[in-house]
Amino acid sequence: MRTWGMDGTFKVVPQWYQQLFTIHAFVAGKLVPAVYCLCTGKDIGTYGFIFQALINKAAVLRVNLNPETIICDFETALIPAIQGYFPNTRVQGCYFHFCQAVHRKV
Repeated sequence: MRTWGMDGTFKVVPQWYQQLFTIHAFVAGKLVPAVYCLCTGKDIGTYGFIFQALINKAAVLRVNLNPETIICDFETALIPAIQGYFPNTRVQGCYFHFCQAVHRKV
């Protein structure tokens, strides 16, 4: 699982949550859902909590989480959290979210 995709969605969550954050991984050329998190925030602490929980669980399972690339939107809290917990990983902005942001500014 060398490439991961991360995204949050806001419209499908119960009112006491802020977002559903998902992590997907490319396996044999297909994007496979791996993690679903109902989050009460979308700040660097929330993402850090998620990443630390994943790293801890992976250690128990003796799995090395070392993605080569993570594709995500341009969220200001998510990118530094990724860089802090996965410092050797290349963070790549999602083209869909880039186009969506450009379209909003037009």
